[in-house]
Amino acid sequence: MTDLVMMLPARIAAAMEGQLRLAIFEPPIEVPGFRMAMFWHDRHDADPAHAFLRREIARVAAALPKPASLARRRTRRAARASG
Repeated sequence: MTDLVMMLPARIAAAMEGQLRLAIFEPPIEVPGFRMAMFWHDRHDADPAHAFLRREIARVAAALPKPASLARRRTRRAARASG
């Protein structure tokens, strides 16, 4: 048990919940969304090993399951915004 707190994307938390014995909670405040991106130096653009790593990172990130709690949270936000 620890008293440490961390905020991370719900998809990542859900994927690691069992392995790390995480307790997942909705934040008590509205948290703006974000855009994921990768950046690298131009000299690595044509490097086959670097390109492979970028593709793998993108593939794994895209395959993360979308947790049900994330869909519910977005629905509540949309309802608050329209009501």
